[in-house]
Amino acid sequence: MFIRLIRSAARARPRRAELTTFPPADRSGGFTLLEVLVTLALMALAASLVVPGLSAGLNSAGRHAARLTLEGRVLELRRTAMNENQAYSLGLASRADVAAGALEGGLQLPPGWTYTAEPGITFYPDGTCSAGVVTLAGEAGRAGGSYVISPPQCRPQK
Repeated sequence: MFIRLIRSAARARPRRAELTTFPPADRSGGFTLLEVLVTLALMALAASLVVPGLSAGLNSAGRHAARLTLEGRVLELRRTAMNENQAYSLGLASRADVAAGALEGGLQLPPGWTYTAEPGITFYPDGTCSAGVVTLAGEAGRAGGSYVISPPQCRPQK
């Protein structure tokens, strides 16, 4: 009987390995601080790589839209001048063209973009135009380029 008592006591006493370990924690409750910090660092790295490319893409898209608007407006002014038998100008027309009755045909560019036409380009009823340079400029100094408009085609050429 005494031996049984010693055996049962030996079984009931925890082993050394069981004394130093803890029961497994329930990890379904959230993330550790280290996991969150690593994730934030990776997101910041990805954002720093993407933002410059996105900015360049937006500038390129704005420049492309402004160029297409310029080309469309030039063709429209030339066609309108021929159809209505009336001269139209883009930019500041010369005094002789204004005296001859040339009408202003402004250019509506995308928001933030401006243009200058030097000298003012006039489209005549016979389908020709005066020569000039149209310069496009975006906001914050974004360059849109300069386009030469010259007879007889009267189309913007870079």
